[in-house]
Amino acid sequence: MITTTDYDNKHVFLTDSNLRKHNNTPVRCNHLIVIYSTSGSARIELNYTEYNVTPNTLLLLSPLDIVTIQEVSSDYHDHIIVIPTSQFNHATVQVDLDFYERVKAKPLISFDGAELQIVEKLFDTLKLIRDTFDYDNFEKSALCAMGVLFHLYRHHFEKEKGNIRKTYESRKNTLFKKFVRELVNSYNKSREVLYYANELGVSAGYLNEVCNEISNYSAKDIIDQAVSSRLKSELAYTDKSIQELADEYNFPSQSYFSRYYKRMTGLSPTEFRKNRQKE
Repeated sequence: MITTTDYDNKHVFLTDSNLRKHNNTPVRCNHLIVIYSTSGSARIELNYTEYNVTPNTLLLLSPLDIVTIQEVSSDYHDHIIVIPTSQFNHATVQVDLDFYERVKAKPLISFDGAELQIVEKLFDTLKLIRDTFDYDNFEKSALCAMGVLFHLYRHHFEKEKGNIRKTYESRKNTLFKKFVRELVNSYNKSREVLYYANELGVSAGYLNEVCNEISNYSAKDIIDQAVSSRLKSELAYTDKSIQELADEYNFPSQSYFSRYYKRMTGLSPTEFRKNRQKE
């Protein structure tokens, strides 16, 4: 997937991703990213929901999304457009306010027929512009291309809006999205269901009921998955000490932190880092 170090925060990129590079390692998405799959398959967990990426599909990732690459076939290939946050407003100026609610409800769409031809030619044209002209011309073309892709996405959504609207407008789904959003903002403050229930103004039992109904996981399972995913990313991509992480994530002690991490992942923080160094 795309980490903070793969691309800078100023320039638009068109390239191929290397999903196997981040296999089973959760990362936070720091850009607006469009992944267009052309062959093979991949199993991706996005914000604690699993998606199967197959040929001729488009996956839209937004800043702050949590992504884990679960499995990638040997013949998988894709093209991606990366829009840094500094260019985000330019890329989304034509997008209505509830567009991102739609993306959260249905981030993966598939193409066929004329729409597929448009997408294929769009990426082929962008590659030609990138390889022929200077960056300024490519950037303008890429941002225009994003507008076309957004239009295609909106068209797909309108065709299926009956089923999707029932999903993302339901009261329980709204609460679940608020819970995930609160978890993204407060994952290092608390690992207790009651903390998040209080923040959302509901009982812990009701929050648990909603999480089980929508995701088939308890609220505690989701919290622990989010925390362990972030900790994996911290251990993999930062030089923070075990004690620093224990303090930052509000654990009572380093040993408590190590036991928690081993219970969640099967490895202690030290063992995880040693294995990473061997890879």
